[in-house]
Amino acid sequence: MITIHETRTINLPLTETWEYVANFATAEEWDPGVKSASLEAGDGGVGTTYDVTATFAGSEVPLVYEVTEYETEKRIVLEASSTRFSAVDTIGFSSAGDSQTTVDYRAVFELQAPLKYVALFMKPLFNRLGTKAMDGMKSTLG
Repeated sequence: MITIHETRTINLPLTETWEYVANFATAEEWDPGVKSASLEAGDGGVGTTYDVTATFAGSEVPLVYEVTEYETEKRIVLEASSTRFSAVDTIGFSSAGDSQTTVDYRAVFELQAPLKYVALFMKPLFNRLGTKAMDGMKSTLG
């Protein structure tokens, strides 16, 4: 298992940051590891699914992310799996003043064979992906 954790302060109020990020179809705009993302079904809450094509270790990986927890302006949890790995992404939100939001991003990856045998060596790759995603969010939103 590999866990990544990143936190950024965004220069937008909580409501605006939440509305943008909780709509996971926007991931392709801020996460350089996401080639495409679109709403598959749902209204954004629990049970909503997003079709995501991620780039991972030089190849494209199709994923369906499902919202499994949704607390308005507090946190969203999305889960996905592929033949290579499963992922649970938890994105938390808190006000950092009138015009700023702290976004706390944690992703837990469970690698499948044969990748699970080299998980220790892949952790830096995953850490870079997390850092780039959160830097992209900060750059996109302010």
